Amino acid sequence: MITDASKETGLEELLRLAREVREMGKEYVQELGRARERLKRVKKKQAIRDIIKEIKVSQVLEQLDPLATSRVIQVVESLRITQNTAELRNLILHLVNELEEKAAIKANPEIDRKSLELSVKTLAILIDFLFYYE
Repeated sequence: MITDASKETGLEELLRLAREVREMGKEYVQELGRARERLKRVKKKQAIRDIIKEIKVSQVLEQLDPLATSRVIQVVESLRITQNTAELRNLILHLVNELEEKAAIKANPEIDRKSLELSVKTLAILIDFLFYYE
């Protein structure tokens, strides 16, 4: 048989549990709000990074325009879309190899100094960009 004391104890227990559930709900809502704020900050930072990346790519393309071949321009432009720098690395290695070959035959009076200068400048810009990008 249930007594008045046990009814009261049971009622007190239910009220206590209801308060706990309410408090947990409040904490959950607060944590959810904090999580949403963190997500907004992360998205804002990513948007800023994307804008800075676009500006840097545009700046590099502007520097390369009078110097580089269309292939170099194409590789740099592709970085607007992709995060993969493998093609840029391969291009840099190719330019280094070309410069080494030209340097090996520098005793040749027919070497095109202008072409050599353009290659060196292009390489310097691309290496700087690669360090920035990564």
